[in-house]
Amino acid sequence: MEIYNEEFDFEGYEYPPKKIVCVYFVPRSGSNFLADEMRKTGLLGYPLEYFSGGNMARLRKRMPNITRGLLWPIIEKRTSPNGVFSFKWNSNYGGPTIISPDYKIFIDRKDLDAQAKSFVIAEKTGDWLKVGNAGYGPSKGEIEYAKQRLSDMRLSTLKMLNEYRAFYFEDLIEDSEGVISNILEYIDEGYEDTDNS
Repeated sequence: MEIYNEEFDFEGYEYPPKKIVCVYFVPRSGSNFLADEMRKTGLLGYPLEYFSGGNMARLRKRMPNITRGLLWPIIEKRTSPNGVFSFKWNSNYGGPTIISPDYKIFIDRKDLDAQAKSFVIAEKTGDWLKVGNAGYGPSKGEIEYAKQRLSDMRLSTLKMLNEYRAFYFEDLIEDSEGVISNILEYIDEGYEDTDNS
């Protein structure tokens, strides 16, 4: 996936992050769209699934030193110039996050049927970035089964959270600027705070 390529790296942050943000997500809730909107600010890092097994392997091709114990190569290249590193996580990756976040964001979707349908399509096609049905129409049974799986994931992910800000796919689509402003306020970052970008 090109979102993990050098093209989307920041310049290279030389210090430990000042703030760490985790986006806890239920699949097909617009978490990649949110991540890209966060990246575009230049203030919120670029929260992706860096620590999943498949993505660690993908990143290791260009960052050979990465291990679960040595994450600096990822952090250095994906921390925004103001010192914010962000990543995505959910209960599918196991227990607590590899890195303890200072701020927690939760994103989900209100339309559970649309979410489940999109989930089935993404699993069938292997394309998690595409929006739309890719010419495949899931059966009612597939959608119901996906809804149950997503519900289980939602509940187990929420159990990992205490204080957090929650957003929904529908709010993100309707007012992405408002969601981003809310996140900037939540982690106490603002456009005027950066003079090193």
